[in-house]
Amino acid sequence: MKERRGKIKAVIFDVGNVVLFYDHRIAARKMFKMIDIDVGKILYILEGKNKRFVDMFDLGSSSKKYWNLAAKIWKIKKISYKKFDGVWNTMFWLNNAIFPILKKLKVRYVVAGISNISFSHKRYILKEYKIKKFLKPLIFSCDVKMRKPNQDIFRFALKKLKVKPSETIFIDDKIENIESAKKVGINGIVFKNNKKLIKDLRKLGVSL
Repeated sequence: MKERRGKIKAVIFDVGNVVLFYDHRIAARKMFKMIDIDVGKILYILEGKNKRFVDMFDLGSSSKKYWNLAAKIWKIKKISYKKFDGVWNTMFWLNNAIFPILKKLKVRYVVAGISNISFSHKRYILKEYKIKKFLKPLIFSCDVKMRKPNQDIFRFALKKLKVKPSETIFIDDKIENIESAKKVGINGIVFKNNKKLIKDLRKLGVSL
């Protein structure tokens, strides 16, 4: 039986393309100048279409390991993994309009984050964007060795936040992640834009 929605106590945000926007093409064009590999082949790796690469990236392998794998796929001899991490980090920018929403939510609710992310991206965004001020706790796939859309990461988040699924809302730009959260009993919102997010939150009884 589906659990009835309770009074909302926690709102969990995806980070990428919700709190921070990103565009792999920004990094891919810069990498092209470094290694002269077709941008499409670079994007194939950056966008997570090679399962082994994305497994290593999301679940905490070192930068050296996943860039060595990329070099083999691209059939090139050597990659400076520190330089490539640095270039990949340039793809992010803030969703500035979401921060007033986060501030208002924090007055009444636990506001947390879940992100599929590497250690390199994690270090960069925490230093550059200070999102920990607005999302606490932040659950990163590289730390917990679990990732969306696996239901285990949602159960882990519920336990950490000490809330029931029916008391929780999860916001993500990818429908498969929302569907997974819903199977656990969590209320879900597919993020489209900030204006629609406010409407969707209010529909679920959130005060803004």
